[in-house]
Amino acid sequence: MEINSFKDIQEILDEIIIDKKSPNYIRNRFPIRFIFFPNKETFREFIKKVIVIKDRDIRIKFETINIKDFCEYSTPNSIIKFIKSKIEYDKDLLIVPISEIIRFYDNDKFSSVFQQLSEIEFKENKNKIRIYIPIIGLYGRFEKEFLDRFSREEWAPIWRLDIVPDKKVIVYCLNIELDSKKIDKLENKYIIIKTFEDWINLWKNEETMDIISLCDEVNYLSKYSSPDSFYTFENIETYDKLLEKILKINIPILYNDKEKHFWRKLTENIIKLKIQNFNELIEKIFKKTEIFYEDIIELWIRGNAFQRWLLKWYVLINEKWKDTYLYRVLKDINEYNNLSSLEQSLWFKIFEIEKLKGKELFNDRYKLIKVFYEKSGKSPTKDIEIILKEKFSKLSNLGLKQKIRYLTDITQFEKEQIILCMVQALKSGELTKKDILELLKEIYLKLYYYLDNVTFTNLDEENKWIIEYFNEYRWSKVLNEPSDKLLNLLNEKNRDKYTFARWYWKFKLHKDILNNNILVQIEKNESTKIVWIDGLGIEFVPLIKNIVNGYENYFIENIFVGRVELPSITKFNEFKCDEKINDLDEYIHKQNPYKHPKCIVEEIEIINNIFKKILGDYDKIIIVSDHGFTPFAKKEYGNFKKYDNFDPKHEGRYVCLETLDKNIRDNLEDNTDFMRDPNDRALVALKYTSLGNVPKREVHGGATPEEVLVPIIVISKDKDKILYEIHLKKTDLYINNPKLSLEIIPDPKYKPYITFEGQKLELNYDDSKKEWFIKLPIKKPGKYKLKLSIGNYHKDIEVEIKSGLKERDIL
Repeated sequence: MEINSFKDIQEILDEIIIDKKSPNYIRNRFPIRFIFFPNKETFREFIKKVIVIKDRDIRIKFETINIKDFCEYSTPNSIIKFIKSKIEYDKDLLIVPISEIIRFYDNDKFSSVFQQLSEIEFKENKNKIRIYIPIIGLYGRFEKEFLDRFSREEWAPIWRLDIVPDKKVIVYCLNIELDSKKIDKLENKYIIIKTFEDWINLWKNEETMDIISLCDEVNYLSKYSSPDSFYTFENIETYDKLLEKILKINIPILYNDKEKHFWRKLTENIIKLKIQNFNELIEKIFKKTEIFYEDIIELWIRGNAFQRWLLKWYVLINEKWKDTYLYRVLKDINEYNNLSSLEQSLWFKIFEIEKLKGKELFNDRYKLIKVFYEKSGKSPTKDIEIILKEKFSKLSNLGLKQKIRYLTDITQFEKEQIILCMVQALKSGELTKKDILELLKEIYLKLYYYLDNVTFTNLDEENKWIIEYFNEYRWSKVLNEPSDKLLNLLNEKNRDKYTFARWYWKFKLHKDILNNNILVQIEKNESTKIVWIDGLGIEFVPLIKNIVNGYENYFIENIFVGRVELPSITKFNEFKCDEKINDLDEYIHKQNPYKHPKCIVEEIEIINNIFKKILGDYDKIIIVSDHGFTPFAKKEYGNFKKYDNFDPKHEGRYVCLETLDKNIRDNLEDNTDFMRDPNDRALVALKYTSLGNVPKREVHGGATPEEVLVPIIVISKDKDKILYEIHLKKTDLYINNPKLSLEIIPDPKYKPYITFEGQKLELNYDDSKKEWFIKLPIKKPGKYKLKLSIGNYHKDIEVEIKSGLKERDIL
């Protein structure tokens, strides 16, 4: 048996002519000529040239195996039968492409087809008929599986084109679900086959590119193929392999077969949008050139399950976010169809983190939870509070300063716990009031506002004692115990009717302030609104000031303090107004009983909600009130039933004189507990002693400063709002000195401040450089979003903090 190697196609063509004319008996007896080609290009070139070979003795009949289903030729016998059916004894025969069928045969079938072909012989072959069977890339397997075992010594020659192919073709067999229309978009890079017929006809394709097979038959049968000089079959059974092998894209996501529906969508998007890398995919999917840390929660809420999955991994692969709370939250999330898993993880992941130090993660968590509820429109469920209670109760081994960090001002339970921890920490000496205020700025801002100080427009020097009084009163209310200083001040100012009169008459009546100080200076029209908030006392002024200042386009123009008529009840202190709001007064009257800290938390929320409602379309809003109230007349603060002969009103805060016997009324003398009001209508409690049964709730009607003094607040819309020009003086900020310098034009009307991670940071002014500056409390390089505020003007600023030292020119 001859095995002839050739250097080029022409040598094979020449050999065909020589062979055709050969008188050799063996050559004529065995008509089969196996011709092995290393690749498709040489195979195609041979076909083109052999069918037009110019020799009068050669007449070639060209036959192609056209099949739509491998099953038609799934056995060697079917191929032999086909070939034999095409033999004509006056024409040579060229059969293609047998190799594209038999390469999928197992070893037995593969050997069998060559064995049966080698057994085709003509006893007489007068016309020297030849049957040419060109084969692509299978010589190595042919040699191993058939030739080495072939026992016949005399047989027809075997021809082989002995050149090394420029490129091997990889056939990627896709055994994953994918939209074939998406795959079609890869036609410029790959040959795509969808049927077995496509596979059989590959040899006709002039291009030599790697192949993507969507044909189930090819993909299944590829396991029987062996790597050869032309084809290598590679099964793609996961989407990450498709991205890596076919699209040549590295997606830095750990593959999980349970998430293959996301991987499919990811793959189809990459193909559809012609994505080159993961960051580009994120940009296209979310339509943002860059996603900041602050954007993640909102994008998660707005997104679908697939987008949430992408966001998770976008965070996890971002090295600069590795130490953040969000990284820890998203790491273990595997449910993306609703917001519940994110919500739960935002709340409770903090309790799983060991050895927590500092406040960064706590502040990060708080901010993320706030954003979650603001952007989702949701509120925490009862289940959240139940789990919070359980987890918080297990922190008994922590100090109060650390324990309080686990709380936020989002749920009622937490706000109450913050106050209870404050009380405990102050009593134990673990924290000072200053320490607590610093904490409240970060975890319960409205309570911090409530405890803030405030000044009044019409406060004379001799009346400034009320600032200290109400500061003590607010702290006493929060700590659930009237302080010695508060009681001393009250006993001093309200010792009897004479000491009371000395301060009471120094304050103008609230109605006089409205009519004589305010309304005479403004034009009352449809843009001005008088709002009467029933029960609003001085204690809430700092809270209101800070709430209003937080609103765009509104500012507090004036805060007056006025006195009410006695007894301090609505009947004697009514206003003509555009709107009366009863929420606060109704709340205290429904308390049954007053509960600390529950009630103070709810009162703060009532005030906040009132101002949410009234700040809107009006240019000027005037807030008035008829009385305040106090909790300190209750039994738990040391009070008891002292008087049995009265029929008091408002749970013992005053007694109508008309209800008393004339004889008693005429002979009744004022004392340190009560006095007659200036209009001789009632006996009014001077301090916290009840004139009847001790109350269960917060009450009014008496003569304590918190019941008698009320605010008159003028709120204006900033119609002359200034649009400032802000210029960064330095664009390069470095971690060793993250000093932000700004030029603000025109000169700011109010002192500017920066809001960063919930902190309010006031800027300082350098007159020599004409710039505002602040050293930012940033410890890690990266891009950060800040908010600059000047009064009611706000502007978002983006800064990039770089690592290392700025290099100096050494020359």
